[in-house]
Amino acid sequence: MNLREEIESLLPTRLTRWLALLTAALLSPAFVAPRFLQPLIAPNATEAEIVLLQILVSGVVAVFGTFFVLLAILFHLRSEEKNRREVLKELNDDYQKEQGRRKQRDRI
Repeated sequence: MNLREEIESLLPTRLTRWLALLTAALLSPAFVAPRFLQPLIAPNATEAEIVLLQILVSGVVAVFGTFFVLLAILFHLRSEEKNRREVLKELNDDYQKEQGRRKQRDRI
């Protein structure tokens, strides 16, 4: 399998792929933002506090992004399961009808 097929198997919908891309794109700005905004937010913060804030903000972005991707995947899988149930029910009904027709033919 090539890389595209691997990604599509892990992230089955366009929404999940876009959410994963958005999360990855936001990680760099999330890491840089605390140092960039330090003069406005906390001018007296130490270097260690800024580093901890960088790690915390990046972690929050990663956790929320992962949560939304997993949520989108779960909704997709749930809808696929409903579709499969409907198709199986239709197939089962068709099979039962065919079996009934065969029994009637055998009686004649």
